[in-house]
Amino acid sequence: MYSNGYDLRHFATAAISPALAEVILQAYHGVRGLASGAEAGEAGIPGRLKRNQMPVLAHGLLTSANILKTALCGWNPMAINFAQSQALASRMFSLAQLASQRDRAIQDRVDDGLSTLHSDARGSFPGP
Repeated sequence: MYSNGYDLRHFATAAISPALAEVILQAYHGVRGLASGAEAGEAGIPGRLKRNQMPVLAHGLLTSANILKTALCGWNPMAINFAQSQALASRMFSLAQLASQRDRAIQDRVDDGLSTLHSDARGSFPGP
């Protein structure tokens, strides 16, 4: 496969579609931020998580279109866009990391609340 045409030039031209998707999404976020008067980045894990979900969806749609294109080409390995699959894997990994950070932050807040509730409840009841 690599000796018959799938080389760095083919990878570079295949990388145009994920790069274009990233440029369009970043431009959308930039224009949206300027229009709303918000700061450049949304603060906190929920804002970053929300901002990373859209590229995962876009790359997922592009990867599914790539799979359909490959199927229509008779499963020709030259039709596979590895750059698109790589972009999807990278974005999904970062989304999973952010989701894990969010879950840890929520669990920490719940634990703090429960310990406060426990200490308040313990002090309000007289001992035997």
